[in-house]
Amino acid sequence: GNDAVASKALKNDRQIQVGKLPDPQIHWSPRLGFNYQFGSRQQFQLSGGSGIFTGRPRFVWLNNQAGNTGTQFGTVFGDRAFRPSRDPYLPDDRTAASVPEINKTANNFHFPQVWRSSLGFDYRLPFGDVVFSGQAIYGEDVNAVVHRNINLREPSQQLSGADNRAIFDPDNRKVNEDVGPVYRMSNTDKGHQLNLTASLQKAPEDGFGGRLSYTYG
Repeated sequence: GNDAVASKALKNDRQIQVGKLPDPQIHWSPRLGFNYQFGSRQQFQLSGGSGIFTGRPRFVWLNNQAGNTGTQFGTVFGDRAFRPSRDPYLPDDRTAASVPEINKTANNFHFPQVWRSSLGFDYRLPFGDVVFSGQAIYGEDVNAVVHRNINLREPSQQLSGADNRAIFDPDNRKVNEDVGPVYRMSNTDKGHQLNLTASLQKAPEDGFGGRLSYTYG
């Protein structure tokens, strides 16, 4: 843990305990699929399914909380000439970083999950042993991984001209000047994916076959 960091007020008056690990979570991944052929010559096929898919984050992201507690590593800002040895730049007092970078995983953090549904249709054309296929895949994030610097103020300035995006005040970026960036890893459901594919496929015959496809994502 790091009691010095725990007492700091960050964005929205949030305080963090780097010594507390995420709580255990149960992940459910129910899925349902189907495949149905019909037609006088079974030339039609309809298939698809829907379900929750659970993966895993990069484990180094989980390990960052153990390494970046503010007691092991620090950041030095300012002009420093290159030297082959680091010794001239080592501080005399190495007990703790003065402006530490902190990593924290949310207490209720979940492994990445997406709700994905698909629908496919195959039709065997009445000539040339050619199959037309269409497929749609849609995914909705349930628990995507997101990193936020909770020691960063909201943008307070704006560019002028065609690019008028909001920007941070370079002289007043941090909520708490006693610490550096505080990256908190949590989840979000703000995301979706869509892929549409259409294709024509000819089975090999006399050494000749092929497939022509177009995918939109």
